Amino acid sequence: MDKILVNNFSFSVEESEIVGVVGESGSGKSICCYSFLNLLPPSLKVGGKLLWKGQAVDDEKGKIGLRGREISFVFQEPMSALNPSMTLGKQLEEVYKKNFPNISNSEAKNKSIQSFIEVKIPNPESVYDRYPHQISGGQQQRVCLAMALAAQPQLLIADEPTTALDVCIQAEMMDLLKEMIENRRNTTRPLSLLFISHDLPLVASICDRMMVLKKGELVEQGTTSQIMNAPKHDYTRGLILTKPKLGEKPHRLLTVEDVIQGKTSIQNIKEKVEFKQSILFSINNLSVFFSEKRNLFTRPKFFKALDSISFEIFKNKTLGIVGESGSGKSTLAKTLIGLQQPSSGNIYWNGKNIQNFSQTELTDFRKSVQYIFQNPDSALNPRLTIQQALMEPRRIHFHETESETLKKAIEIIELVGINKNELSKYPHQFSGGQKQRMVIARALMMEPQTLILDESVAALDVSVQAQVLNLLNDLKEQLQLTYVFISHDLSVVQYFCDDILVLNKGKIEEIQPSMDLFNHPKSLYTQNLLRSIPTW
Repeated sequence: MDKILVNNFSFSVEESEIVGVVGESGSGKSICCYSFLNLLPPSLKVGGKLLWKGQAVDDEKGKIGLRGREISFVFQEPMSALNPSMTLGKQLEEVYKKNFPNISNSEAKNKSIQSFIEVKIPNPESVYDRYPHQISGGQQQRVCLAMALAAQPQLLIADEPTTALDVCIQAEMMDLLKEMIENRRNTTRPLSLLFISHDLPLVASICDRMMVLKKGELVEQGTTSQIMNAPKHDYTRGLILTKPKLGEKPHRLLTVEDVIQGKTSIQNIKEKVEFKQSILFSINNLSVFFSEKRNLFTRPKFFKALDSISFEIFKNKTLGIVGESGSGKSTLAKTLIGLQQPSSGNIYWNGKNIQNFSQTELTDFRKSVQYIFQNPDSALNPRLTIQQALMEPRRIHFHETESETLKKAIEIIELVGINKNELSKYPHQFSGGQKQRMVIARALMMEPQTLILDESVAALDVSVQAQVLNLLNDLKEQLQLTYVFISHDLSVVQYFCDDILVLNKGKIEEIQPSMDLFNHPKSLYTQNLLRSIPTW
């Protein structure tokens, strides 16, 4: 029997309208939109009708004919959408030449530069000759937007286009999309937007109407005001209530299942365990410089990723690190764990300079400080079962029998909420939330003191995100862990972290307890960051 991924889903998008599609991972958001333009694999059967401007488009050729000129896409990951071997200008020129066959080379170049200006890319002539890896993530997403809009389509489908962007760039992208739709209102080629996201406040900040999908079925639709202020379905209420709220710091977050079961708050919560405050990491005047490309006739130039910063990380506490893209967050995290060598300054761990470690001390340090990356698909080897993935690092660092290692793997996998019977499966057989739990479990196999979490919940929908954050809080208390938590989602950082460090161009703007920073930010930069948070 065939599995139904999207069932009897009908909707419309009006001229110059912005419509949001929300729901958890696997709800069918992307699948239904890919079906419009025949972008699904042949193994998936598509039923129903597509009406474009009142005319039925049933055949494959007709759907393909809508691509680019009438309906265009902006995908979630710009580095996957852009060709790494071509300059950005040439990639945009291709779009113009495909859709306007009679255009000359000079006209295509001029239009490409004009498109870069339209999406507010700085130094458009310079960006024209660059490759994708030579510009920031925010600029890459703007280039993708320029390519999507080059043929002047009348419907733009944006599939999670801001997931990996910091709040400031995210806000700029939202303002840019709204401005472009407004500028083309009442023209011969008005623009409409279908915006797919799991971030309800973000969708609410831009959309006129919203549709809520659950397991392939439309459970609710209405104006943004109706959905956010008076949701009718428990699932919609769950999606709204699972997102951490600014100004609130509960010990546990509600999940969608909690709300469906009738809970509006979690009762009988035990008090947080408070530990004696002692220093685990001490960072003194830390700098990391990267040399820029030069030729034989120029003096070397250096980019300061971190510029003489000093702070402390306390045992059994969670330090949040926030800032815009390029502020130095990931560089700092990689330097803490030894993946990046400092240009100057010192890092002390348990009172000893890590640069002076003996080989034995370095091995102990690497066991005790574990790094959890943003994307679990990249972090897990697709050829290894979960059991093999968990046992592999422990074999290297612990002298124990195979049965002892397996016993530890079973203990840890159940600790993170996955049944031991799943150990024989491969990563592709699990959901995104389950894979993130497995990455956490693999780190815990080393019995660490510290976990460095680099955007580790950014790609998860709000309900799975709540489950993972609750799990991390439980593990922190049970195992007396210390966390360094990097994120661009400031509402999550406020909920999850004890203290927050704000980075700006490699320098520390301020470091304060979580609630103090959100209620009384000292730095103008921090105030601007907080203003960029999408709210409803």
